[in-house]
Amino acid sequence: MHPFLLQPDYWRTRLERPGSPQGSLLLLPRPDLSTTFVEVEEFRFRAHDGLRLWGVRMLAGYPVPELASKICIVDPATDIGPETRALEPGGAYFFLREPQGRRLEDQVLDVLRLACLIANLERRGVEHVDCSADDQEAEPNHLALRIAEELKQMILI
Repeated sequence: MHPFLLQPDYWRTRLERPGSPQGSLLLLPRPDLSTTFVEVEEFRFRAHDGLRLWGVRMLAGYPVPELASKICIVDPATDIGPETRALEPGGAYFFLREPQGRRLEDQVLDVLRLACLIANLERRGVEHVDCSADDQEAEPNHLALRIAEELKQMILI
């Protein structure tokens, strides 16, 4: 990874307070995808550049406050359902569907914005949102997630 990608000054000029009041996270229940053990909801939000982004949130049983919520990036065509993912009991997973061809800079800002929106939704600090999501097979070690996790530590916490 190029060291300039982790320069806080580079990102500060591009980061518009991702958790600011003008942004919100819309959650829509998906009973057609939910199971007895996993609650599934579709989420939607606006990216920093106005693009509408969406994905799927899965809650595996009753939420455990000690567990961090996890963000994963998936391809828009990837099938996402409780039967296709190994979910930790009590965990909350946000599978963000990034459009094909989106620039890396925009993807990083999307993940940071989503992390702040999740923190606001859960009324917890952004340190309780895990952007690395190493245990999910959806785009493992995705560069945007790795950069966002490092930047979150440097800028947002």
